[in-house]
Amino acid sequence: MQRTALRDAADAERLASQMRHRLHSVAAVFIRRTSCGERAMPQHPIGQIVIQRIVESICTAFEPLSFFPETTPHDWARHRTWMEPRALDPVSGNLVLPIQAFLVRTRRHTILIDTCVGHNKSRSQRLFWHMKKFDTFLPRLAAAGVRPEDVDYVMCAHLHSDHVGWNTQLRDGRWVPTFPNAKYRSV
Repeated sequence: MQRTALRDAADAERLASQMRHRLHSVAAVFIRRTSCGERAMPQHPIGQIVIQRIVESICTAFEPLSFFPETTPHDWARHRTWMEPRALDPVSGNLVLPIQAFLVRTRRHTILIDTCVGHNKSRSQRLFWHMKKFDTFLPRLAAAGVRPEDVDYVMCAHLHSDHVGWNTQLRDGRWVPTFPNAKYRSV
């Protein structure tokens, strides 16, 4: 896309509309509803690479103005119609954030990008995640045909608590790597 200066509010709104359309087009390819209403990502081949979304949970605990403090209530109100219910919860008005990993399979490697919140982790800054028992992630990874020992690389987009949770798990009173054969990388 060529970058040009925005001349007025109409240009800004036109650009926002184009971006929404592109976002919806991309999301339509990657997101479908399962029979239980949960968002899931089917396998998507890109050449010889296959990508699959593994959802741990859907978080609706963040208020938009707190999460994006540079925005105003008016910013959210004018976009509410296209954001509900997938990006904004119509009841609470809070953001709808999927806590998810991406499973990438190549001919030679199995790569996990981000490992969600995790199970039984101390998250005193985020009480809605504190000591949670998320029993969804590993079974969903298994349903995708991957065991923890099959993962060759774990890549963390950054080191926030909702991106590194399953890097380790509590086993026999000790924190051990969940993916014992993986090399861990922060990108």
